[in-house]
Amino acid sequence: MLAAGIAPYKLSRWMRHASLVTTDTVYSHLYPSDYSAEIAQFEAFASASRAAYV
Repeated sequence: MLAAGIAPYKLSRWMRHASLVTTDTVYSHLYPSDYSAEIAQFEAFASASRAAYV
């Protein structure tokens, strides 16, 4: 369902997990651990944040 684009928070509530951490812990092994897109997003954010303070 996460791969289908359902928001993790909504999925967590629908499955009646106590928290989003539970959902992530139980199902994260089903998805590849390629974080390159997220790392690129964070690096762009961090660069923009640093530029604002220079």
